Amino acid sequence: MLGCIAVCPAWVDCSPAKLICRGITQKKRPMQERQERHEGIIEVHYIASGSQVLQIAGKEYRARGGDLLVTLPGEEHGTGELVVWERVLIYWMRLRVPRKDKGGKFLNFPKKLISPMLDKLSGVHPEARVFKASLQLQHFFDNVILAEAHAEAGMKPLVVSLGLLDLLVEIVRCIEAGQGEKKRRDIAAVLKYIDEHIQDGPEAAALLTNDELASQANLSRAGFQIKFRQQTGMSPAEYVQHRRIEQAASLLATGQHTIVDVAFRLGFSSSQYFATVFKKYTNKHPSDYLA
Repeated sequence: MLGCIAVCPAWVDCSPAKLICRGITQKKRPMQERQERHEGIIEVHYIASGSQVLQIAGKEYRARGGDLLVTLPGEEHGTGELVVWERVLIYWMRLRVPRKDKGGKFLNFPKKLISPMLDKLSGVHPEARVFKASLQLQHFFDNVILAEAHAEAGMKPLVVSLGLLDLLVEIVRCIEAGQGEKKRRDIAAVLKYIDEHIQDGPEAAALLTNDELASQANLSRAGFQIKFRQQTGMSPAEYVQHRRIEQAASLLATGQHTIVDVAFRLGFSSSQYFATVFKKYTNKHPSDYLA
């Protein structure tokens, strides 16, 4: 973890802005981390780069670079099983929701001024909890962490509170901009196309080139590559390789396919090359996944 600030020293039972963290993790093997639950606390997760599997209220969400997820008070959540070995930059924030029947302040501001934003966060529907973050969101997170680390002692409460308020406003803007929406249809169609053809054997290589994928999205190659990375956090080639390895792991785990068969189905030139790429992404040999 690179940066973690406790806005209130006794964070167990006071400040509404409980915790902001910025962490870089590198998962080297499939693992299942423990689940946790926070009563009365909203947790916001922002995946700045890489990808992360999150389990929230019994449902699995695959979040990629640029995704923003909201966990509601009392929901059990944690990280799911990770197959691909990669570097992930993730920010998360915990906010204790104040009781509506009490007055007082929130982030050192009158609670009635902040209530509309808290209502927007609390009102996120469990079936539509993933949103696209703005390009500025990481900047707002970093500003709060820097304010806590470097602001003058006398000014720190005000500077941190203002930074948290700016961050909260930006998070709500992201939710409003994307609420109830799915990925743009052109890129969503390409993701579906990739999954439909990724097991087409040797023909898959020609079907999954950048030019062909851009054509499926009715975009120029340059425009497609920019838009694809914005919405998935990866280049098209990186995404295709990730999906190959994920599907390879699933096929091998059924026990119904040999390593040679899986390598052929996913368009690898040889089983030896497939094993090399598979180990690079999972830190395991394909035979380790055989049921």
